[in-house]
Amino acid sequence: AILIRQDPPFDMNYITSTYILEKIKDKTLIINDPTNIRNHPEKIFINEFPDLITPTAITSDFEQVKNFVREYQKIVMKPLYSCGGDGVVVLNDGDKNLATMFEMMISHYQAPVMLQKFIDEVAIGDKRILLLDGEPIGALLRVAKDGDNRCNLHLGGMANFAELTKRDLEICNKLSPKLKERG
Repeated sequence: AILIRQDPPFDMNYITSTYILEKIKDKTLIINDPTNIRNHPEKIFINEFPDLITPTAITSDFEQVKNFVREYQKIVMKPLYSCGGDGVVVLNDGDKNLATMFEMMISHYQAPVMLQKFIDEVAIGDKRILLLDGEPIGALLRVAKDGDNRCNLHLGGMANFAELTKRDLEICNKLSPKLKERG
């Protein structure tokens, strides 16, 4: 059995792995369909649920970036196909580094950026819920180390056990049919 998840960087090595796994999926149990995790990257997939996420945009247009930060005042900008907190920055309206950060991301990652309204509640943590066949089986609350906005464990974030709330279960119930449909 092979467990694969969409764990960027979403690059040619990753894409090639999904192509190879597609060739053996009739002979090997592969948990998470390689075709669908390739065709539905998580940072794009979440946009199918705008009522569940903070205001979000994916763009390569600097005018959109300026308008987004002007509207929301404080934002997170991150590379669309990276992971682990790599390249994640928090920017405020009027930040003189906005253009430079945008240009560096577009140039370095050669892909659009994801913009999200900054949520102050990130200070209490970033909850990750594990689903198995669409059913929640556990949760982890990742808490950023002092002086950092990123909750990633390999960057010094702390892992804490988390209870599933009524709202968490509502979200899981909304996502579950789409996730199961896509293997």
